[in-house]
Amino acid sequence: MNNSVVDQYTSSSNIDDYKKKRKKRRLIIILIILILLIPIGWFLYKRFFSNIEIENVDLIYNVVKDDQNYYDEETNTKYIYLVIYNYKDNEESKVDLSYDITIKNKENSNGIFKVIDIDSGDETEFLSEVNVKGEMESGVRREKRLKIFIGTNEVIEGSQVIDYEIVYSIKKK
Repeated sequence: MNNSVVDQYTSSSNIDDYKKKRKKRRLIIILIILILLIPIGWFLYKRFFSNIEIENVDLIYNVVKDDQNYYDEETNTKYIYLVIYNYKDNEESKVDLSYDITIKNKENSNGIFKVIDIDSGDETEFLSEVNVKGEMESGVRREKRLKIFIGTNEVIEGSQVIDYEIVYSIKKK
């Protein structure tokens, strides 16, 4: 009798081991199938279901600063020209552009600025920081010409210089 009890115990232990091994095999097979199906599924999705085409278009523009010593006798101030083009060389922009231009003083400088859009005649007041925003359409060569007056409210002593910077950002519209 003792032998039969031992045999029963051993055989049930073998069955449990067999069930555990069988579960492990099933898990391994499922993992292998998943590992193989994910790339195949991704390929099929890209091939048949992703109809959205995203066109990566580079912005084409050119910003030219003409800072020769122009002087307006009427307002008694120096001015420069800034021109924004929606083309460069022989290639024009394929997307609409928006621009944001800021003219401001550098540290320890106290100039004032005024911007006149030469094409439209729009102008800003004399301020210590001026911001100009606009848009340019694609398909046609365009240029935005700005006249930037640079002055001061103070009497300039000797060779004091108004130190300023022009910061611009051009993005897809």
